[in-house]
Amino acid sequence: MKRNWYAIAILVLLAAGVAGPVGLVCAALVVLLSLAQVSALGVPYCAPVRFPQTALSPDGVTRRTYRTLSAHPFSIWQKRR
Repeated sequence: MKRNWYAIAILVLLAAGVAGPVGLVCAALVVLLSLAQVSALGVPYCAPVRFPQTALSPDGVTRRTYRTLSAHPFSIWQKRR
């Protein structure tokens, strides 16, 4: 397994040395495409991940105002809906 990574590292360095930034980008694409073929426990390595349907917290990307957050009681041990 380690030999494969050494070979990939040498090929990436060789591509970057010969073709510069274009070779580095091409080598990165080859590595990414080879990762797309790998599967762990029957699940593809680059499988799309679904976002949760319900919010994990009452806050969003931006923090809500204190007045909005304090309108409902809060406890660390509250259950999610």
